[in-house]
Amino acid sequence: MTERRTNRLIGDQGGSRAAFVTANGDQAPTDIDGYCAWLNAQEHRRGRWIVVDDKKIGKRRVDFVQASASDDWLREKGIVPSIGRAA
Repeated sequence: MTERRTNRLIGDQGGSRAAFVTANGDQAPTDIDGYCAWLNAQEHRRGRWIVVDDKKIGKRRVDFVQASASDDWLREKGIVPSIGRAA
């Protein structure tokens, strides 16, 4: 295991890592909070990326929280079928 690490996100043991890496032509930050904000700016699904403190493994991780629609919003958009006397 004498080979040098090639993962630019981890960096060398004594050195510092790069502030940004290139991903699909865009520059993504390497710190977890900046990366989470970058993901939220890129995302087009309903939901958002959040940083979670995982107590089991003692590290922070990024997780996607899916947004859910309320019953009123579904009725407003006409997605919920009419029930009862209105049907």
